[in-house]
Amino acid sequence: MSKSVPPPSVYPHVAAGWVLLCAGLAIGESRISGLGAAGDNDGLIAALCALGTTARKDKDGSWVIAGRGIGAIIEPGDVIPVGGDRWQLAALAGLLGSHPVFAVLAGVAVVGNNLPPVLRAAGARVQLPASGGMPMTIAGARDAVPIEISLATTDADIAVTALVAGLNARGTTRIAFAGAGLPSPLADGISVLRRFGAEISDTIEDGHRVIRLRGQPDLRCQNITIAGPLVIAVDGP
Repeated sequence: MSKSVPPPSVYPHVAAGWVLLCAGLAIGESRISGLGAAGDNDGLIAALCALGTTARKDKDGSWVIAGRGIGAIIEPGDVIPVGGDRWQLAALAGLLGSHPVFAVLAGVAVVGNNLPPVLRAAGARVQLPASGGMPMTIAGARDAVPIEISLATTDADIAVTALVAGLNARGTTRIAFAGAGLPSPLADGISVLRRFGAEISDTIEDGHRVIRLRGQPDLRCQNITIAGPLVIAVDGP
């Protein structure tokens, strides 16, 4: 029987993006149904395929995503477009920065001033135009370093980058937020990562919201239905 899991976000494409990302990093085939209800994620699927994931759309409209496992992405053969999707930029930057690959991200999404330092803290080399915009060139870390960072709840993009980079870091990534709040994109990520088998904690410590992620987990493939704009039904592995 399916178990309904309401994503905390009102942005269903972000929750669906986390599902696609985790499916692309899991070992084996995940089946995702109802993806069309969560907005346009074709760009993310194409980006994951450029990194070695395979994806096909079945006749029933569901997507079958076959991942290679964390640490096993390949170097893309071309520029990866991210358009104006800031979540996609943040997630892909964290993924590329924590793997030993060279990649260029292009688009019109805004690159925050704090994004490159987070990638460098993980061990990546990052180059941007003098204007500070796109494209972003990333030479990923050979042995990603877990990040410990304190953020405001408005720093959702930075938190997403740090969390995704932590997946391939050898150790525990720690993200602390002032106060008890949590950005919706990160809340979605925590829920989906747990479903795929990541070891991640979410606690309140001395008035701060603290997220800890143990790096290099073996994510397990899943069968997932996007049941509506605010519900993800998980059917089990």
